[in-house]
Amino acid sequence: MTARRAPTSVLVIGGYLGAGKTTVLNGVLAAGTRQSTLVVVNDFGAVSVDAALLEATDGSTITLTNGCACCQAASSIVETFAGIAERRPPPSLVLLEASGVADPRELARHAMTPGFCSVGVVTVVDGTTVGARVTDPRVGRLVRRQLEVADLALVTKLDLVDGATAARALEEVNQLVSAGTEVKALQGAVGLEELVPRSPRPQLLDVPSRLAAAEVTFDRYLLSANGPVSPGVLETWVASLGPEVVRAKGVVEGPASEVLVVQWAPPHLEISSSSSKDVTGIVVITTHGSPAPPPLPVLR
Repeated sequence: MTARRAPTSVLVIGGYLGAGKTTVLNGVLAAGTRQSTLVVVNDFGAVSVDAALLEATDGSTITLTNGCACCQAASSIVETFAGIAERRPPPSLVLLEASGVADPRELARHAMTPGFCSVGVVTVVDGTTVGARVTDPRVGRLVRRQLEVADLALVTKLDLVDGATAARALEEVNQLVSAGTEVKALQGAVGLEELVPRSPRPQLLDVPSRLAAAEVTFDRYLLSANGPVSPGVLETWVASLGPEVVRAKGVVEGPASEVLVVQWAPPHLEISSSSSKDVTGIVVITTHGSPAPPPLPVLR
């Protein structure tokens, strides 16, 4: 008689656009885990995999030497979980990165299907913008919902502000989360042990969503440049974007065959060099119905 295997644990990592979800996942990948772990991400381009950890890749999955693996999310969460269930052997743990505009608790509900069990929801929140985000008439309800359903709220970017501002941000997050939710300030990379909530509350799976049908929706654009783009040109282009643009990130060709990685989550802009040669363009997310973003200018 075949022994019945333990269900695959599922930890959902959510949070608004630019909060730092991918940074958290990169830290877990770099540190490794003590169990077979599958990280499900929206796209590989955002995940930084140390070449020393890379064991193999088949285009849909990256396998690491430390027991972790990454795969891209399927077109639907149902397909994603079906594909995970078919893996032999199945992973012990799935870290599922939610879209920045998703209700992470909706994804966690899928972990209640046979063969899986939820171990909690982590919501990553940018401590430098949380006050502005929750009062924003366009996205405020979404951000509040993401915090309301968290078992653990992980507050990032507090190193960018002074102590008093950081304390206010933590206080505000404590007021926004549900009773019993852990609130932690991110201090460097987070290991898996720190990321899993101590007391996940399955009952929150039944918390009704307060996101009405009239809640903000988003449009997505992929912009490509017809030539190299300098960091200065990129900074000017970002400055020209209107308030309807809520996120921009991607990889473009820079001067002298350099490859530049662009990360913009208002008001933070980061432009860095990449050793990768995979130029993918810049994804721009705007509130639905807004004008299309301006095209990327190039060096002349």
